[in-house]
Parts: sequence; C-alpha cells; structure tokens
Amino acid sequence: MPLPRWKGSTGMHLQPGYPDYTANAAGETIVLVYGGPYKVLMSGKPSVSQVVAGYPYTPVATVNAKPLGAGVDGPGTLTITLQQDNGSTSSALLDQTDELDWTELTRAIELHPRYNGTAGQGNAFGGTRLSTAAVILSGDSSATPLTSIWDQLKEAASIATRNALVARIPDSSSKTLVLDLEVKFKAGTTNYVAPAPVARRTTRSFLKPTNVTQGKLETPSAFAGLPAGYMWLKTADRSLRQGKRGKWERVQEWTGATIWDTDLYPSA
Repeated sequence: MPLPRWKGSTGMHLQPGYPDYTANAAGETIVLVYGGPYKVLMSGKPSVSQVVAGYPYTPVATVNAKPLGAGVDGPGTLTITLQQDNGSTSSALLDQTDELDWTELTRAIELHPRYNGTAGQGNAFGGTRLSTAAVILSGDSSATPLTSIWDQLKEAASIATRNALVARIPDSSSKTLVLDLEVKFKAGTTNYVAPAPVARRTTRSFLKPTNVTQGKLETPSAFAGLPAGYMWLKTADRSLRQGKRGKWERVQEWTGATIWDTDLYPSA
C-alpha cells in the first residue's frame, strides 16, 4: 500500500527560508517549518513515515510542534524533518507484488524421475533408482552401485565389453533400467528439460535495498501459493532507482528445483 500523503491545513503556512534542503553521503534531509495557531498545527501535523505533498520521495522522520510564548491557545511553529537514509538496510515499504512464473532447467538424463523417481513420480522400473540401487554382479561377492555399472556401460570401449557387463547383471529391474537409459543416451538424449517454478517479488520503497543472499539457498518468506516439494535458490536481485530522489524498485527471484547441490549453493 502507498504511504498516506500529508497535505497540511489552510490554517498553517510554510515560513520564509524553508524548505531547507541538505544532502550528504549519509542521505538527504529536508526541513519544513510551518507557522499558525498551535492547536491547528497539532491537529494537522503529519505522522512519521508519511509523505508530504510536494515532497513525494522522502518520508517524514521527525515532527516537532511548539507554542510561541502564549500557550496552546496562541501561535506556534511546526517543524517537519523529511529524511532518506541512503545506507539503510531497512525499507519504508510502499507496496509489494508476488508473482509465480515458470522456467526450464536442463538436467542430466540420469536424473529424470523415470530412472530416479519414486513410483508416484513416474519411475518405470519397479521403484529401482539409479542413484540408490546396488547390484551383486555375477562372479562378485559384494554389491556394486548401479551408478558405477551405468558409468562402465556408457564408457565401454567395445561392444564385447558392453555385452559382457550386461550379462553380469542378474537383477532384471536394474538391467532393464540401464538398458533403457542406454538407448536414450546413445540416441543423443543426454539431458532433459525440467519445468521449474520462479517466485518473483517486486517491492518499492524510499530506502535503498541491500542484497545479501544472492546465489544462496533461501525460501522466500510469506509467499502465497509457493509450490511445495522444491528447494529455492536466490537467482536474481535487481534494484533500480526512479530518478535522483525517486523510489527504489527491487525485483527478487527464487528458482525452485527438486534438488540443488548444497556443496555449490550454501544456505543463506
């Protein structure tokens, strides 16, 4: 929601010499001093974080009203300080929009649910998973990971070597899995396209945003309709200021995947 805008009162008037504008490395400050009946000043004063008509880019930081010697029934002054802290990590948030989009991730064919999913995810081999299954090859006494068998199969130097390895796989589900995978791999299907959700949040504020989680695993907070079953990686964080004293528009994006490598992408 936009910040409420203060328009003052017809009974108060901006005093000569104001507005008083100051800018430095820390930010921008505008001081406004109004005169009028003290009670009118008190009833019409703005609240902190409001914006003042004519000064839409810098919110109210402090408000001070005082009578001028005749008590509350006499005249007074109202001092309003507008301040924008360019180095602040907080945000005088104006509005926020959350959107859900979809993109595509390219993944190795070995990771497809057909070969590594559960039965409910489309696994076609009785629940046998390439990444977790192990097989005792004919002539061996200990189990060999199915991933190792697959690596040997796709890198076999000759047809004879390949056939000898296949003949040593006694488990029918495992053999069917690697042979099915081999057909696709040797036909050139080494990768597949996986739809991936993108959670996009656009915010507008008066204060400069700070990005500290780009490239890290982080679930966007309080994001309505976020799909379940995904790990989220912060993949975009762009900030653009609308003019020298304008609002900051920040666009953040998180891309979801069934798994991200936690060795490569740390948590925020």
